[in-house]
Amino acid sequence: VKSFCQKNSKLLSIILISLVITLVVAKEKEMFWTEPFFVLEALIISSSVFIMFCISAYFVSMGQNFETRKTIMVNSMIPNTALGIGLALIFFPGPVSLFLVISEVPWMLSISSLPFIMRFLEKKS
Repeated sequence: VKSFCQKNSKLLSIILISLVITLVVAKEKEMFWTEPFFVLEALIISSSVFIMFCISAYFVSMGQNFETRKTIMVNSMIPNTALGIGLALIFFPGPVSLFLVISEVPWMLSISSLPFIMRFLEKKS
């Protein structure tokens, strides 16, 4: 079991996060479909926050070698939103957990676009 989990940890993480997202969207489906401005607002806010994390990490790590800067940028962009979603689902009203689920979208986009951003920044350094 241990070797299977180690080899497939990314797949297992994706499955578990998908289950949490599905649970929240199913629970809050009425708000998700009837209030499109809430969804758009959540996307804009969370995207802005991730961009701020990335930019601030880039400037905080000025003077460091590129590998250290890359590590700081990645670690500043990866908050544990799945844990936040679980806690919000248990302890907070629906809009809070739905906001966190919607914030997964820019988080996943930022992680998937990170190799392109790093190549661009590496050329500039």
